[in-house]
Amino acid sequence: MPKTQLKNLMSNTYYSNLIKEQYSGDDSETISFLQFLYFSYILSSFDNDFVDEFYLIAQDDIEHHKLLGECIVKLGGDPTYYSSKNTYLNGKNVEYTKGIKQMILRGIEIKEKSIINYKILISKIIEKEIKNILEIILVDEQKHKEMLKNMLKKYENNT
Repeated sequence: MPKTQLKNLMSNTYYSNLIKEQYSGDDSETISFLQFLYFSYILSSFDNDFVDEFYLIAQDDIEHHKLLGECIVKLGGDPTYYSSKNTYLNGKNVEYTKGIKQMILRGIEIKEKSIINYKILISKIIEKEIKNILEIILVDEQKHKEMLKNMLKKYENNT
């Protein structure tokens, strides 16, 4: 992911709340990186081929999380860990599946929702600088989905 810098943005609570859903909502970057970290931790004890791929996705999602958090602050918002609907995040937001195929399928589902959510978010924001960051993140999410689809093929070819 290329390094991005946000200039000082004008305060905009509408944009801040929209971005907050991708930051800490039910289908957010926060949930995504926690989910992929969980998968990598579980599989690490089995010396599984997919550990590194899950971990790489989690690392990218942490970077997305950071960018969104910075965006929220620059827009005058507060990057708290609850959605704009006041739904707090907790351990129930992570799916604790143990099967490799189920992990990959869950990952694909997360990325498909994320892609849709970013496209909707991009369509609602006019500010070019924010839009550019969201488009960079969207490209990463599409790459992650393709990685996961390739992982699924690899898994299915080996079973």
